[in-house]
Amino acid sequence: MIDTKFGILFTVELLHKYFASGMCNDFIVTPSAATQQVLNGNKIIAKQYDNKLYAGLPADATNKPIDAPGADLQLSFFMRLNSPLFFNYSNLPFKWPAGKIYYFTNRNDNAANGRNFLSQFVAYDSAKTYLPGDIATDGAGMVFQAIKSSAGVAPSLVNSSFWAEIDTNQYVSELDALQWMPTVSTYAFNSPQTSVSIDVWGYNIILRDYSNNILSRKIGFAKPCSGFTLDLSILLPGKYKLTVNGVDKWIYINDELSAGDVFAVIDIFNDSTLPAASRLLTGTGTLASPAYSINFLNRYTIWKYVLASGSAATIADNAGIYQFTPAASTVFSVTPIPLTEKAMNFKLTVNALDYSPISCASPQRLVTYKPAADTYSCSEIFLNY
Repeated sequence: MIDTKFGILFTVELLHKYFASGMCNDFIVTPSAATQQVLNGNKIIAKQYDNKLYAGLPADATNKPIDAPGADLQLSFFMRLNSPLFFNYSNLPFKWPAGKIYYFTNRNDNAANGRNFLSQFVAYDSAKTYLPGDIATDGAGMVFQAIKSSAGVAPSLVNSSFWAEIDTNQYVSELDALQWMPTVSTYAFNSPQTSVSIDVWGYNIILRDYSNNILSRKIGFAKPCSGFTLDLSILLPGKYKLTVNGVDKWIYINDELSAGDVFAVIDIFNDSTLPAASRLLTGTGTLASPAYSINFLNRYTIWKYVLASGSAATIADNAGIYQFTPAASTVFSVTPIPLTEKAMNFKLTVNALDYSPISCASPQRLVTYKPAADTYSCSEIFLNY
């Protein structure tokens, strides 16, 4: 008789720096229809509890799966947003173009601060112009957020007028954003074309990049055309690099997303070529039980305090981290401050009287503030002391 138990195949935790607990319960995570069939066929159970997705299967006493998952196993899960304020307190763009999704996978192999993140590593790019809200990682693994636009100014405490230090975790960024496309679609050109060259690049398990040419085709038109029918029906659901007439675009193919209510896709692969921390199985075939993380950063805003009485007031941060403009009936933070459930220790002084504690910014309502060249989200806090 074989001694069996239920072993953990993997877990995915959803985190958010806005919440005091660090846990993010803003999403409902469900398997795709195709994945549900794979789960059933492999006797894998996948369920969400609070902010975590658990996947497990029967294993023996040595923690080896009774029925080992195949080397081609791909499990896809959809994240659907259930919080109307998520974009207010999250460091992500407010605009959401049609077809945009975020894509998370263990193939990103993004380990930091003792966690295995499914988002892409956000390296600093000296050729990029950084705008307020953009993030980058320095050479020591510290993540910084831009608080002022710059180019060629590396993230560091020395450059604190341009960057704010966060921590050594990794966070979701626009590097994780893809364009969802149906398998058959109409591709529009910016200007009429007489022909089109199409290349699709898939994941290369040896080089661990998207250099595997899956499709290459050239089509000539009888006369200049403004678009054509792009047929990618030979592709399996997944992430690809699409090149059309020399222009690259990162895309995600899966016709299940036609409903348009999916925020993100999680793809977990049983890929033995990945580093040990990202694999589902060890070299001896036992369950590695990796714990994956998806981590969202909170939005930084300019805090604007407005006194109902119109009196002149002074606001100070008792922790000495943030500064405010001089005493007035309306006082602004000099730099953006993170929105958080944790209360800030700010002191309000009016006519030498201390009216602390005072309210912190709420994500309920944001306005736009443009003190100079940069534009910021602004939180208005009305005080009636």
